[in-house]
Amino acid sequence: MDIGSITNSQMDINYLNRLKRKKNSSKSTSNTVIYGRETPKINPRAIYEKDTSTKPPHVSQYVHDSYRRTLLTALDLTESPLLIHKTQGEKKKGYLFPIFQPWLNESMPSAITKKAVLEFPDKPRTILDAPNIINDFYLHPLAYKDGYLATCLGGTVYTWDKWDGNIVEYRDTNDSYHTTCVELSSCVTTLFVGYDRAHSTSLCCYQIETSKLLRTIDDISPERPTSIAQGDGNTVFISSFSTPGNISLLDLGVPDAKVLGFQAHDNGAITVAPDRPGSVRYVATGGNDDKAKIWDIRNYATPVMTIHHNAGVKAIAWHPKLSNCIATGGGTTDRQIKLTDVTGRELLDHLDTFAQVSGLSWNTSGKYLISSHGFSSCALGFYAYPQGKGLIRIHEIPNAHDERILSHAYDAGDLASISSDETIRFWDLSTFEESQ
Repeated sequence: MDIGSITNSQMDINYLNRLKRKKNSSKSTSNTVIYGRETPKINPRAIYEKDTSTKPPHVSQYVHDSYRRTLLTALDLTESPLLIHKTQGEKKKGYLFPIFQPWLNESMPSAITKKAVLEFPDKPRTILDAPNIINDFYLHPLAYKDGYLATCLGGTVYTWDKWDGNIVEYRDTNDSYHTTCVELSSCVTTLFVGYDRAHSTSLCCYQIETSKLLRTIDDISPERPTSIAQGDGNTVFISSFSTPGNISLLDLGVPDAKVLGFQAHDNGAITVAPDRPGSVRYVATGGNDDKAKIWDIRNYATPVMTIHHNAGVKAIAWHPKLSNCIATGGGTTDRQIKLTDVTGRELLDHLDTFAQVSGLSWNTSGKYLISSHGFSSCALGFYAYPQGKGLIRIHEIPNAHDERILSHAYDAGDLASISSDETIRFWDLSTFEESQ
C-alpha cells in the first residue's frame, strides 16, 4: 500500500477523533457551573434547582429543597440559588444569605454584591460563676448593656465590666432580704436593684461610676418585685408577684417617688416592658394568669389588647424598629412564641418552641429574634424575621446550659445567659450585627 495513502487515511482518522473529542468536551463544558460566575449558554439557577450533581465543590451540604425554596421566598431572595451551610470542620456553624442587585438586563443576572453570613458558636466564649443564684422562673436577675453586666446572686448584686474585667459588689447592710431583679439605665449611669425584704420591698438606685447609693424607695410593691424597666426620663416601672399582679410607676425625680399603681393581672405580674424607652406610648406586661397585656400610658384602666397563652408569660420583646410589633413567650405548658401587631390588634405569627420560654430579644436591626429556654431543652433559639413574612427558625444551640436558663440579655452582638446551673455564659453573635 502506498505510504502516502496510509498517511492520509491515518490523518483522516485523527481528524475525526479530534472532532469527536471536541464535541464531547463542549457537551461537558456546557454542564459545568462555576459558583458565583456566569456560565455560557446555560441558566445557573436552573442547574441548582434541577441538577444537584453540579453543586459547587466547596458546598458541603444542601438544605432540603422545599424548605430552601420556602425560606428564600420568605426572605425575598428570589435570585438566590440556595441556602448554604458552611463547610464542616470550622469552629462555627452558619448560614449564608447571598443578596443580589436587580438584574442588569433580561439575559444576564448581576454579580453578588454582598454576602451576609450568620455564624453560631458551638460553645460559649466566656463563662462566669454565679453562685447563690435564686432558681426562680419569675425573676429577672440579669441586665447587660454597653458591655456592662449586672446580676442578682442571693442578697448581693455584682457588676462586671467586659472591657476591663472589673467586678463591683453592691450589698445592703440588712441581711434579711434577697435581690430579685436588676436593670441598667439607658445611658448605663444608674443601676436599679429590686429587694424582697422580710416584711417589705424596696428599690435601690446606685451610681455606677462611684458605686454609691443614690436613693432607696421602700414599699414599692405588695410582694416581691419581679422586673424593673425604665420609661421616659426618671420614670421606672416595677412588676410585682402579688395577687392580684400589680404594676408600680415611680418618678425618681420627685421626693414622693411613687406616682401610681394599677392592677395588671389576676395573678402575679412577671414582666413589664415599655415599647420605646425615652418615647413611651405602650407598656406591655406579662402575668401568671397566662396573659400578656398592652397598656396605653394615657389610660391604665383598660388594656389596649390581651395576648393569650397557656402558661405564665415572662418573655416579652418589642421590635426595635416596628413600634407596633411585639413578641411574647409562654411557660412550660404553653411553649409558644407569638408575634402580634398591636395597632391592628392581630396575631402575625406563632410557633411552638417545645420548651419553656424564659426570654426573648431582638438584634439591633430587628431582623433576628433570640429565645432562651428552661424546661426541658435548656437551649438558645434563633429566628429570622423578614418583615411581613413571619418567624423562620434558623438555628438552635441545644443544652446551652446544664440546667434551665432563667434569663438572657442581648448587647449588640454579645449574648449573656444565666442559668440555675450557677453560671453566666457569653455567646459571640457579632455576625448578627455585621449582617445588617
